[in-house]
Amino acid sequence: MVAAIKVVGGSMSRVNEVVASIAAAVEEQSSTTQEIAHNIQEAADGNQEMSRDIADVSQAAMKTGEMTRQMFGEAEDLQEVGVSLGKHVETFLGSVRAA
Repeated sequence: MVAAIKVVGGSMSRVNEVVASIAAAVEEQSSTTQEIAHNIQEAADGNQEMSRDIADVSQAAMKTGEMTRQMFGEAEDLQEVGVSLGKHVETFLGSVRAA
């Protein structure tokens, strides 16, 4: 009977060791899972920031394109004014020469 109690006691000791080992592994797994979740959140935050930056650059490019089109339109208007002014100067000089 004493031998049986010693066997049961030894078995309980081994069970306690296994339970402690499992508890440590679960704790480590939980810690690793939390770290993975944190890293995923950081990556998601970085992606959101990058998306905002890309949207800002896209909007700035669109504004630049609009301003460029407007500038070309104004340059064409200025060219027409220059041509008209040149014609008026020629007419004026022609009338001065004729006088």
